[in-house]
Amino acid sequence: MFPSIKPALKYERPYEFLIAVILSAQCTDKKVNEVTDKLFKKYPQLEDYAKADFGEFCTDIRQTGFYVNKAKKCFSNSKKITRGV
Repeated sequence: MFPSIKPALKYERPYEFLIAVILSAQCTDKKVNEVTDKLFKKYPQLEDYAKADFGEFCTDIRQTGFYVNKAKKCFSNSKKITRGV
């Protein structure tokens, strides 16, 4: 019915889409794309999210709002996926 609809969030890998969706809560897609453009370069692999410094990651995503809870979700999901849970 809507064959050309694509998400406004920019990503290349499935886990990047997951991170972008988590960050999109109560935030515009435009701002998420600005933040993830830098974030995806800084953390190129899924394992990088699981091993990242929590405080530094919070600073990286601060502009999206509610960054502490979003960081917790990004960390927990990346750890679950890398462990195969």
